[in-house]
Amino acid sequence: MNFYIEKIVAKGSGKEDSVIDLKPGLNIIQGYSNTGKTLIVNCVDYCFGSKNKPFDESLGYSTIEVTVHSDKGDIQISRSFGKNQVQVITTIPGYDNGAYDLKPNPKKKKPLPILNDLLLAAIGIEESHEIIRNKDFERRRLTWRTFLSMLLFKPADIAKETSVIEPEQGTERTLFYSSMLFLFSGNDYKDLDAQTEGKLKKARKQAVAEYVNDKIKSTDEYKKKLQGDLSAFDGIDVEQEMKNVVNNLKQTEDEISSYVEKSQKLAQQILALQDRSAECELLKSRYVSLRTQYASDIKRLGFIANGETQRKRLPVNQTCPFCNGKLPARDQKSYIESAKAELNRITGQLDGLTQTENDV
Repeated sequence: MNFYIEKIVAKGSGKEDSVIDLKPGLNIIQGYSNTGKTLIVNCVDYCFGSKNKPFDESLGYSTIEVTVHSDKGDIQISRSFGKNQVQVITTIPGYDNGAYDLKPNPKKKKPLPILNDLLLAAIGIEESHEIIRNKDFERRRLTWRTFLSMLLFKPADIAKETSVIEPEQGTERTLFYSSMLFLFSGNDYKDLDAQTEGKLKKARKQAVAEYVNDKIKSTDEYKKKLQGDLSAFDGIDVEQEMKNVVNNLKQTEDEISSYVEKSQKLAQQILALQDRSAECELLKSRYVSLRTQYASDIKRLGFIANGETQRKRLPVNQTCPFCNGKLPARDQKSYIESAKAELNRITGQLDGLTQTENDV
């Protein structure tokens, strides 16, 4: 499926349009830092439904327009700042021009078409699909933003040691992998839940049947034993013994129900702990980056101190090379004390960071 961005436009009242034209194939946008490369990515992301504005309105631009081309047709998406709707002009069959919502709103009496459906249709996904989101086979609707990280990432992400396209949040990775599997194979494994659930139901039913049969068998054997030994045990009420067995069965069923309820509560606690664990892992990765920054600062201070030491060893000119006159002595400012103070501050921050890491 051929799909690419043709044009990105920033518009504002009284401002000349800022336009970037792109072509099929490789397009390279290069430049120094803080020259706007990341803003281009942010503009595309904003038109695709991001909540974050691509830049501050003080620049004078208030509307972003992105035009994409696919084998199905063209789409022009225009979104003004602060709006949760976009204006669309498209030639995709089955879709009209006009206002589109960024996400479904069931409270609307007359709901608008959804931008997500149009973008998926542009790459050949005409029907709604639900994909697996976790190991319990719970499902979530496939959206354009589910796999957007594979299509759109910021220049700063390129320097990451980890995957550029893989979500940082561990709880989102299964959903991302499921979307990739669907895009590559077209299979959303919609029958997997039913098969798994059917097997579980069958196993539960078989377990209950075996349990009941075992109890019936043991009760029948106990009844026969009582009847065989009735002559030796006068006064035993067989009917009462049967009632006791039934009561014991009822008590066992109540215990099973209690354990099932406890199991559900434990499952909820486990999910909560997994979420906390994912948050802690994210914090740990950020602390590692911060520790690396501190280490770089310490190396920089060491470089300053070494330079200061080497400078003192250099000979000082005491006569002018032009007139051979005596040069006045100049006090050279030392940065050693400042470097020491900065080192003490960074060391204190490192100690605090170590304590914070231990707490996490």
